[in-house]
Amino acid sequence: NPEALAAVRGELEQLLSRAEQPISQMTTLPQKVLDSMPVLDSVLSESLRLTAAPFITREVVVDLALPMADGREFSLRRGDR
Repeated sequence: NPEALAAVRGELEQLLSRAEQPISQMTTLPQKVLDSMPVLDSVLSESLRLTAAPFITREVVVDLALPMADGREFSLRRGDR
């Protein structure tokens, strides 16, 4: 997403302009710097959510009849995933 990328770059540029050591000497970002980047944190969290979603499964623990808004009913059996 171009808007998200621009927001992260802006946040990073702002932090690096106030950095204690020159950018050319930085090989990593200190944890303190990373902790002060809420936009980057949000982007990383969303990326993890999107990539992990297909692997999240739930198991039915008790038999259940699930009523739908249109009147149909779905039976979920204990052990179904």
